[in-house]
Amino acid sequence: MKTDINEFLKELFATYTPAAEEKKLSFKLEMPRISLLAYVDAEAFRKILSNLFSNAIKYAESGVIVKLLPFNSDNNV
Repeated sequence: MKTDINEFLKELFATYTPAAEEKKLSFKLEMPRISLLAYVDAEAFRKILSNLFSNAIKYAESGVIVKLLPFNSDNNV
């Protein structure tokens, strides 16, 4: 299914914000202005990102920055 990766990432990020706040971590999401649309298996993608977020929060000492890089230099945040 074609998925808006930016929105997907925002929604999942929001679910992990309370866990980061509980550990008193700086938890930031940085994305380009232009949305990235891609065909992904949403459930598999969610599992992969959830694992990455969980581990980042678990092992971080002071903060986590999740960054979706721009497609080219014209798309910078």
